[in-house]
Amino acid sequence: MDLFYYVLLAFTSVGSASLVAGELCLKPKDAKAGLIYLHGLDDNIPGNQELRNRKTLKHISKTLGVAIYAHRSQITCKRYNKKCWLHSTPQQRTQAWNKILPKAKACFAETPVTLLLGFSNGAYLAAKLFEDCLVPSNVVTVFSGGMGSKAPPWNKPSCKRGKIIGMIGKGDQIKAKAERYIQNAKKAGQDARLLLHKGGHEILAPPLSQIITQH
Repeated sequence: MDLFYYVLLAFTSVGSASLVAGELCLKPKDAKAGLIYLHGLDDNIPGNQELRNRKTLKHISKTLGVAIYAHRSQITCKRYNKKCWLHSTPQQRTQAWNKILPKAKACFAETPVTLLLGFSNGAYLAAKLFEDCLVPSNVVTVFSGGMGSKAPPWNKPSCKRGKIIGMIGKGDQIKAKAERYIQNAKKAGQDARLLLHKGGHEILAPPLSQIITQH
């Protein structure tokens, strides 16, 4: 299988969109599924945690033939002095999604977006994008190492959501909160489930592969 890697170390063009330093586009030949990945708190260049996650994503892309686009936040949170996603307000979330989705589509070309995966800080953004009904209903939202709002607007009118999955390590400190989030989502009539794995605050290939092959 031919696999084209675009590891962005400088400004590069993929399709009609320009990708900035640190962004990643993995586009296997004849890919049938496209995954958007949102990183956690990170350094100006991908740190050790992010590099481990990207190693997992590259393995997934190669073995399952999945196109993957890793967006890169250009915002530095002063509290942590790290690259981060702002997700506190609907405006912040809408602005982020309006930047992410066009670049993902440019990376994937004809391959459809089928899954949104957020890790840690990126998981909060991904889950809240789902809550806001910004994620198309045919796209599965997966959060890992984080979760959504304390009081999600599940009763938002004229809103059609898809499926949301918590992919959480049994050793992750947010495990109990993620379990409650999924339980409350189910009670509110959402298509939600929790997938626990043996790891901690990390993305592992086996549970992610399971989600991808099932959807």
